Amino acid sequence: MQMPPAPPRFKLLLAGVALAAILVYANSLWNGFAYDDDLIIKGNRRVHQLSNLGLIWATPYWPSFGSQLGLYRPLAIFAYALEWAAGGGAPWVFHVVNVVLHALVTGLVFILMSALFTTGAAAVGALIFAVHPVHTEVVANSVGQAELIAAALMLAACVTYVRRPTAGGALSWPRMLIIVGLYFGALLAKEAAITLPALLILLDLTQKRLTFSKARLRAYIAHTWTVMFLLISAAVLYLAIRVDVLGSLSGLDAGPGLPFLREEHRILTALRTWPEYVRLLFFPKDLSNDYSPAVILPVESITPMAVLGALILVSIIGLALLTTRHPEAGFPAAWFFITILTVSNLLFPIGVVLAERTLYTPSVAVAAVVAYAWQHLQPRWTPQRRRLGYAGLILVVGLLSFRTVIRNPEWKNTDTILTTMIREHPESYRSAWLVADRYWRLGDLNRSAFYWEAAMRLWPRDSQLMGEFAYFNISVQNWRRAIELLEQSRAMHPWVPRTHEMLAFSYISVSRYEDAHRAAQEAIRFGGYRGEMLAVIAKVYEERGRLAEAAGAWRAATHEKGTKLWVYRAMEARALARYGDEPAALASADTARSLHARDSIAVRTISDLQIAIRRGCYRANADPECTDPVAGWKLTGVGPPTTTTAVTGSAGVSRN
Repeated sequence: MQMPPAPPRFKLLLAGVALAAILVYANSLWNGFAYDDDLIIKGNRRVHQLSNLGLIWATPYWPSFGSQLGLYRPLAIFAYALEWAAGGGAPWVFHVVNVVLHALVTGLVFILMSALFTTGAAAVGALIFAVHPVHTEVVANSVGQAELIAAALMLAACVTYVRRPTAGGALSWPRMLIIVGLYFGALLAKEAAITLPALLILLDLTQKRLTFSKARLRAYIAHTWTVMFLLISAAVLYLAIRVDVLGSLSGLDAGPGLPFLREEHRILTALRTWPEYVRLLFFPKDLSNDYSPAVILPVESITPMAVLGALILVSIIGLALLTTRHPEAGFPAAWFFITILTVSNLLFPIGVVLAERTLYTPSVAVAAVVAYAWQHLQPRWTPQRRRLGYAGLILVVGLLSFRTVIRNPEWKNTDTILTTMIREHPESYRSAWLVADRYWRLGDLNRSAFYWEAAMRLWPRDSQLMGEFAYFNISVQNWRRAIELLEQSRAMHPWVPRTHEMLAFSYISVSRYEDAHRAAQEAIRFGGYRGEMLAVIAKVYEERGRLAEAAGAWRAATHEKGTKLWVYRAMEARALARYGDEPAALASADTARSLHARDSIAVRTISDLQIAIRRGCYRANADPECTDPVAGWKLTGVGPPTTTTAVTGSAGVSRN
């Protein structure tokens, strides 16, 4: 194992691998906000301000259902807020930062590898890391910055740790404090950084600072117990803050659309992903931004792929155990095992079956494998084999770079991502979902319904899919199917206010008034739109003949923000007139008219309503020729299709 040699060559190679990282991801600078960016950056008011830091540092990562989803990444949110302020919300600022961070991480990989391998071998390994296409999701998508920040801080801590003086092996207080500070920052960027202490021990095993003779082990503990105690204390502090913000350690439901990740066969499904890890790291031709059913189906029995995954896992563990005797071979396996374990669904559900972004830090293992192979083979090469070796390296780097460059624009915006998903993975239920949404927007309701049903057949256990399909059915007034879907969605995730809102509108449309009342109350309890739900409650009171209470509910609805304020005032006046209090009804109508004097439709409708009230049209003995100007009004609660947003949220809602 060697430390970095003379500075000139070292600095040249460092600059070279960093430049390679910049060049292959340079065309991502033209990307906009895409996928989870829309929810976490573009549509997140916390990111658009720096005046209230409590909104950044004391709130969950996701702007909606953050406590349920169990993510807390305030350092990432703070970085987004700084970049939003610096660029006025321009996406290119985020992409520049991402590319620079990736170059920084690549440089840190090179420095770390150079402490374990020859400088040339370290450069080759770092070069592969720099251009690897599995990193596209992290670098080309703005919210991948959380992964980049965490990786940069973790690797900086590793480099600080591994480059301490060899003699004695003790760390100075400044070095220890730097490492602990980097660790705490990494935790605040992404939860998976919690594995850093295990990586530091791995580095000591690799550098043979830690051996298992009694005397050496005692000396090692004496030299490192302080830093390990501080690291553990930092982790405990982070977990305590996390519990205080989220209300629990891990949240209630990390993956709402994939309940099988919380059930008895989770381990089998987790094992099924290990062959995919190997494929993505060593043959990354077929890439996807989504690996949910049926790209990867849940595994409920022993299958060949699950068995293969188990064999790969056991093999990696076996290689990791060789670290003390053969560190060049054991280090890559141990690094990968440690960094992938917390995001593999083996220990706990993470909310996604597999995500390429979770392979960013684990892929340092690939750099180590390549560095080891280069270091091992190069001294044995004849001049002819050396030429072939360099030609092979150029070919591999060229192919990986080409795959990366052509994939970067796929993350230009949400539409390009979803179009790519439909084209490359039509077997995914999300693809059918997206096609259904597109036909809906085009007005082709028959084809839209076909693809909605196809998505449900492919994966019938996504509550968000059920909700959006119900939304479609509400728009075509298929109330029976809408209620069926919404009741299933509510049973799976009762804390989603939109589900209760749509149920309230659906129930009232089929005259299930008591059910509508309960659903509206639940929607309000979970933070739904009070104005719309109070309108539902008012309508229920009217149908039950409780007109005074109906007027009160309409009046309460007018105090909520919304575009139907004058409508609610008019309905209040009508309810009061039906109750028999015509003076109060006319006063309410006058208020509505004065507040909306510039709205010609409002003025005309309210004027007709006032005429009807004065004529006694709402009395029991009303003139048969009277007309009710608002008699045909119905509650709808249905706006334009929003499935794209729902799919985006569903894909990004995860522990990682």
